[in-house]
Amino acid sequence: MAKLNIDFVATWYGGVKGEGKIVGRNFELGIAIPEAFGGSGDGASPKDLFAAATAACLLSTLRVVSEKKGLPVKGLAIKTSAESDDGGFHIKHGVDIQLDSNATPQDVETTKQMIVSADRSCTVGNMARKAGVIIEVEQNVKA
Repeated sequence: MAKLNIDFVATWYGGVKGEGKIVGRNFELGIAIPEAFGGSGDGASPKDLFAAATAACLLSTLRVVSEKKGLPVKGLAIKTSAESDDGGFHIKHGVDIQLDSNATPQDVETTKQMIVSADRSCTVGNMARKAGVIIEVEQNVKA
């Protein structure tokens, strides 16, 4: 695996209802304390970012693997939901892949297998699972 350096600055202004931001090399993201904890909720919470990181990893892994396999992927989307309670953290990814209209039944089957494989090889998802996070992946592949 290639070495990856991650650098960013996180800042906060004001009290609990204040606002924060995280600025990295290629992004700027507003963060906030959730309303449930007395904050404004006007930005991403740490748990939002955590769930989003697992989705982004899976999405980019799917894109790379599908391209390497030469699959005729026209569109790729992941809808993610997450729940946190005393029992832990549970993330559910709904993967939707639209193949070109000329895709074969074999392309559809290979794409479904690729989703399972990509989920198993996603580094962020694997780190989360090692920490006890439950991650489910549902798939919807259409030609």
